[in-house]
Amino acid sequence: MIVNALKDPNLGISARYALYAVSILDCLWNSILGNRKSESVFLDNEGLFVLLEFLEVCDDMHKKMGLSCLSYLIENPKATPYFCDWNSGKTMINAS
Repeated sequence: MIVNALKDPNLGISARYALYAVSILDCLWNSILGNRKSESVFLDNEGLFVLLEFLEVCDDMHKKMGLSCLSYLIENPKATPYFCDWNSGKTMINAS
């Protein structure tokens, strides 16, 4: 559900979606991060890729929350290969 919500193209750029984006990031922080099993499912469902794509287009208010989530998620050793494999859809630059 969180991955699908982060895939919404209007989420990072529309002011109407600002509160919704904060709610999604808060849900990610409180329900997935800190639980290795939930983090693993999130990673397997391309959650890290979607989070990085969201961070690429979102505004500054959401970037701070998103980067906090990303930094916490990267502490999971299983996230490292996903992080290294990601390439931007816009610039084709990778995360590492």
